[in-house]
Amino acid sequence: MLASLIALVACQPQIALVEVTRLVEVSPDPAAPPGTTVEVTRVVAQEVTRIVPQEVAVEITRSPLGSAERPVQLLFAPTVDTAIIAGRGQALAQALAAATGREYAVGVLDSEEHVVALMCTAPADTIGFLSAVGYVLAHEQCGVQVASVAVHDDGLTWQAGMVVVRRDSGIDSVEDLAGKRWAVPDRASLSNFLAFQALFAEAGVGIGEIVETPGDSNAVLAVYNGDVDFATATYVPPILPYDERPWHFGQDSPEMWRDLDVAPRRSPIGYVLVNGEPEAGGYRLRTLAPLSLMPRLIFIVRPLF
Repeated sequence: MLASLIALVACQPQIALVEVTRLVEVSPDPAAPPGTTVEVTRVVAQEVTRIVPQEVAVEITRSPLGSAERPVQLLFAPTVDTAIIAGRGQALAQALAAATGREYAVGVLDSEEHVVALMCTAPADTIGFLSAVGYVLAHEQCGVQVASVAVHDDGLTWQAGMVVVRRDSGIDSVEDLAGKRWAVPDRASLSNFLAFQALFAEAGVGIGEIVETPGDSNAVLAVYNGDVDFATATYVPPILPYDERPWHFGQDSPEMWRDLDVAPRRSPIGYVLVNGEPEAGGYRLRTLAPLSLMPRLIFIVRPLF
């Protein structure tokens, strides 16, 4: 990289001849009044020093990306305890270094907005671990692209949200939610709040009171107890009989197990099953809404990835 620098170059002292004019008082003589002065000009030697500015081109070579002097930055937002992120991030950095031969440094910033800002400032040097909302912001600001998507504990690479209501509520569509009380487990969640907020606004549906609850389970229980009219929560599709194929959005009913008319039950190890384990022809339920005596699910939002 070339940079233009302004350098001040001092010349060595030089001797120059200059003209010096002085007023000199001359002695009185018969032809001049007393105290008369005259101008006398002489050529004398004078030492002169000058400062001359010069522009000098200096070549600066950056360290290669992935070197110890310039490691690849792995940037995280403080979504959980920063010590946990730093510890797990360091393990990831070591694994990446072993696989690629490059050096990596872990950074846990104050917010996801700061992660996005740094990625946009130094796109070649940074890898950010963003939520779906963070990715959308980064893509809009500087064209950030998804390189890989994390796999959740349920084995899925996408998230979806759901709306649940009581079976006797008479609510069957988005329009029926106008003026109703809404239980929200997390206002910062894209899958169970922000996406629905945008959906309701687009449909012109004005929601009544919003009641914040600590977690998905409490949001759904608030519907069951009649404290609110509906709730949103994270949707995880069931494991289908014989595990022959995955559940498909837009193709399979979110509660397709209801067609069996068999009540869910808990297995000894805590799974919620309908008609037995999937390997025996049943369904394993992995979301909160379809439990027996629980509210019914009326729709879900499109998966985020």
